Amino acid sequence: MQMSFKRFFVPIFFVYKWSYEEAKILHRDLSVTNIVCRRTGDGAVRGFLIDFDLASQRDIHHSMDRHQRTSTLPFMAIDISAQSPSPIRLYRHDLESLYYIIASVVCDFNYAWIRDFFSLRGHHLVSCKRAHFFGPCLPPREGFELFTAWLRPLHRAFQLGFRDQSDHNMGVLGKDYDDTTLGGHVTFVAFENIFK
Repeated sequence: MQMSFKRFFVPIFFVYKWSYEEAKILHRDLSVTNIVCRRTGDGAVRGFLIDFDLASQRDIHHSMDRHQRTSTLPFMAIDISAQSPSPIRLYRHDLESLYYIIASVVCDFNYAWIRDFFSLRGHHLVSCKRAHFFGPCLPPREGFELFTAWLRPLHRAFQLGFRDQSDHNMGVLGKDYDDTTLGGHVTFVAFENIFK
């Protein structure tokens, strides 16, 4: 079952990456409700990314986009939830949403963070997400242990990225900080290496 779920998530990532790099589309609403599965002829389960209704062209930043908080709240990136007006959407915001999808599926709902993730709103949810990334990575629930190989490095990438972002905002880091990738920690290459 764990391998089926891995085969389910990997295509979602690569479709997202392709749509960003080749079609130049930013999805802006990754959530569990915007992915579906299909059993293929060989019996494998594959994930598909759907619902591009809130998508936008990657390199065109409309002023209206900054006033729209697109995404399903529990899966919304911290920066999008916390800042007003919303910052320009970046692919790393969607990758953060993908992390939340994976964590919500494979981690035990008995952990307070996962329960809070679906019940909190506003600044309480933002604080919960920040605390998650500055704390230890949650282990996967029983039967999903293989996902430790994904959860820990994904959690660590965001943890380091948000730490660098915080240091940069306080003037601790130099001018070389790249917010597009949280200081180079949250990139397509990093995700690809983790999903291998």
